[in-house]
This record gives sequence, C-alpha cells and structure tokens, in this order.
Amino acid sequence: MKIAIPADEKSLAVNVGQSFGRSPYFLVADSGDLSFSAVENRAVAAEGGAGVQAAQTVVDCGAEAVITFRCGQNAASVLQAAGIKLFKAVSGTVRENVEKCREGKLEELTEIHAGHHGKHNKEFDKGEEFTVKIAVASDNNMVSPHFGFCEGFTVYSVDGETISGRGFVKNPGHRPGFLPRFLHELGVNVIISGGMGANAASLFAENGIEVITGASGSIDDVVKQYLQGSLQSTGSVCSEHRHHGECHDE
Repeated sequence: MKIAIPADEKSLAVNVGQSFGRSPYFLVADSGDLSFSAVENRAVAAEGGAGVQAAQTVVDCGAEAVITFRCGQNAASVLQAAGIKLFKAVSGTVRENVEKCREGKLEELTEIHAGHHGKHNKEFDKGEEFTVKIAVASDNNMVSPHFGFCEGFTVYSVDGETISGRGFVKNPGHRPGFLPRFLHELGVNVIISGGMGANAASLFAENGIEVITGASGSIDDVVKQYLQGSLQSTGSVCSEHRHHGECHDE
C-alpha cells in the first residue's frame, strides 16, 4: 500500500509533520518494503486553500492512504472522494508510523476539523478534556526575540494541564500576514514570543488566538509557566520605527 505522510525533510527518520497542508513534503512510502519517494508540497506557501491543494497533490501521486495528525474538512473530502484512507498519526518518525499502519496499530482519523481550530485560551478551564496547542517562536530551544524571523515554532499539545506532545515546525518564511494564518491552520490556540509586530498580533486576535509577548528563556520553562498561570504577557509589540523591516509587517 502506498502511504503519504507530511514531513519537513526527505527522510523516513524525521517525525511526522504537524500540518497536512503546510508541511514542505509528502513522503510516499510503500508499506511493504518501506521504499519511498519525496513529493514537494506546492501548497506550503499558498495564501489560502492549502489543504485542498495538498490533498490534490496526494491524489496525483497515487497514494492509497494518508497518515496525519489532523485534516480539514475540504481536504478530507478530496481525499475520501479518491478512495484514500485517513489514519491518525502518533508521536514518532515517519518510518514508525508506516510500520504501525502496516501492523494495523493506527486508528482511522475520524475527527475532521471544519476550519476553526480551537477556543481562545481564556474561554476554557484547564481541567476540560480537549487538546490545546501552544506554539512558541523558537531559536535553539530558546524563545525567539523576533516572531517573524525565528527558526521555527515548537508546538506543544496540552490535554488539561498535561503536555501530551511536542513537535517542531520550520518557519516557512516571513511574508506580511502569512504566519498568523499558517499557525491558525495548524490549530494553534496560544502563541508565545519575545517580540511581535502589531499587524501579526491583530491577526491572531481576530482568530481567537491568545498572544503572549515579552517571553524569554527556555521554551519548555515558559510553557510550564504559562500552564501554571505565572507567565504574563507584556502586551507590547514592535513598532515600525524600532524594527523597520523586521516585525511590523508580520
């Protein structure tokens, strides 16, 4: 069986990509001998409709199944219309997920999101049983001082008060207004960064995503502080006069 899996690099040894529509590649692997080919995801920089475009790429490469953490309704409709099965990824490498799928150890992906990915953090009690995603702008496991120019985003999945998963998504590139949409499509509920432009902060707010700025230090430490309620946002954003060409267009 040919299985397509989103990934950030062309290797079965990397973890499954956090985003179906925005991962740079699909690794199309043979579940029998684990041979594979890497297909470039041309939707990674799309302004909108990335999921549908990515789904069409998967259809075109002849995949019979997809392994992913989540999938939007429109993308799922394209895949299901082509008879492609959807399986829910588990933490681990692409190779490990393909092997588990071959052994019948992966569940079918039945929770298809409709486009709005979560509640604003202030609207939930931490004891509620649903997953919250916290993204931290990261440079070498430290909080990045500049949201738009960080190496990437470390995304923590939190169930109640317990961190149930962690993944890293490379920064796909700095373009006006793009990153807030990118992280929204990843299902992020909270974004933590050192500095952020006013435009980016506004776009996050429009999507019900909580913004924490002024953070610094270890990314693991700041997430723990956030869950404990001790991490406070400075509420400050970069102005174009202070960081012209860096932050204000995010």
